[in-house]
Amino acid sequence: MTVKPLILPGLLAATLLAGCASTTVSVDPLKTAPAPGQSTVAVSVTANTGQIRGFDEVRVRRAGSDDTYVLRQVAPGMARDTTLFVGVLPAGEYEFASMRDTRAQKLLALSANGIATIGRFSVAGGQPVDLGRLLITPVNNNFLYGRAPMAGNNQRLMQRYAPDYLRLFAAGAQRGWTGERNAQDRVEEYATFRPVGADCISEMADGSVVAASRLGAVLQRNAGGSWRVLRSPGLESLLCVLPVDLPDADLLAVGELNTLLRRAPGATTLAPVDTGNLPLGSLLRIAGNASAGWYVALLQGGLVTIFHSKALEQGDWKPVRQEQLYHSKWYGASQFWMWPTAQGLAYAVTAGPVHMLDFASGQWSKRALPNDWQIADIRTNPTGMWGLLALPPGGDQAPLAFTSRNMGQDWEALKLPLAARLAPPQQTADGTLLAYGGNGGKYELLASRDAGRNWASVAQFEAGRTLFPLKSGGLLDTDMGLQGVSAIMYSPDGGRTWQTEYTNYNPKAAD
Repeated sequence: MTVKPLILPGLLAATLLAGCASTTVSVDPLKTAPAPGQSTVAVSVTANTGQIRGFDEVRVRRAGSDDTYVLRQVAPGMARDTTLFVGVLPAGEYEFASMRDTRAQKLLALSANGIATIGRFSVAGGQPVDLGRLLITPVNNNFLYGRAPMAGNNQRLMQRYAPDYLRLFAAGAQRGWTGERNAQDRVEEYATFRPVGADCISEMADGSVVAASRLGAVLQRNAGGSWRVLRSPGLESLLCVLPVDLPDADLLAVGELNTLLRRAPGATTLAPVDTGNLPLGSLLRIAGNASAGWYVALLQGGLVTIFHSKALEQGDWKPVRQEQLYHSKWYGASQFWMWPTAQGLAYAVTAGPVHMLDFASGQWSKRALPNDWQIADIRTNPTGMWGLLALPPGGDQAPLAFTSRNMGQDWEALKLPLAARLAPPQQTADGTLLAYGGNGGKYELLASRDAGRNWASVAQFEAGRTLFPLKSGGLLDTDMGLQGVSAIMYSPDGGRTWQTEYTNYNPKAAD
């Protein structure tokens, strides 16, 4: 039931295969109505991994032959980790053969026993078929794939993100699967127990730590270093968490597919919040309180809109700010950051500046960047310090490091003995500055206890990981799971030693 991802050198067009086998690109049923003996088929796929940027092609094979059909993605940009496919197939019995992510240039070819585990589906001419959701999850360096009972159909996805396709299923869709879910298919249970990713880490009032993860999950760490999974009813990836002090919630979480969740104080599950008239999109961040109301950053295509509503439940959301993300030949894809401040919130895009909102007055203000340069990355710290990597114009120089101790009113340049700077400088609870990057291909963590005048090497440090200083004085270190295995590590001694506290690594699978 496992396969390894194949790295492709480029995009492969549908071509004639050896012998009499062929590959046919399924037509779009909105453009070409199914012919007699054909049916419209829908399936969605959710990936619990940072290795995949969203599949954009699914191939199915007619049972007993080598003839394959390509189903194309509809509603592109709908979500980060979930994609929806609709196409037309001739009557017959089929099995899933492969899935392709052209952006990451990866092909997931299903193995024979994996195909048997998922099972076959049947298409009867003239009757639409809705196969529901398939779920992909890493197991060390391999993958598991199976059906997702939590998303048994795609009616809600189509209703919200592809309504023109929904009418094709108005007469009632067939379930399609030729048998019940295989007893060996426990991919959903396995994946929801081991969600991949820890984004937007925040500390709660009780000292616990929370992080947004995939498959509708928030990861929570207690003071002893143990992590647990707080589950929601869905499979949507969560993108940020916000500790709050409300009668019915101590935590809010937002994510793709308009997901807004709350946790009742002390509960172990997350409950949906009615988003009212909020437009469709991915919710990137949330800030606010009961008196000032709530602000969410919503991504639609390349447009980020900040909405405000006095009420959280069934909110009447009104746009207050918009930022267009773009792609530059010098700086790459534009990014968006938003974080709570003591008086309100702050946000920025790559081009800058930093915009700040004071909740009490409702007034916006700006914080200029050093030399009006671009932002490569910006982060806040438990001490209130802001760390910045700024990009000089032209795109031919490495980003330079700055700090601000008064929320961007003044910036201080830091001289780092690093040729490659991987992240903004950060500050621990005791005032120690940390920086990490590389020289000659060697990456290390540096520390300064005299405000950046002198730096000392702490330890080697792996590229692609993210530091988070805790108010208690320890450090957390997370990764994106780009190699399949994801881990959260903790250091009690400023980064000299690390212990793994949470991982999706499975030693039994390795054995």
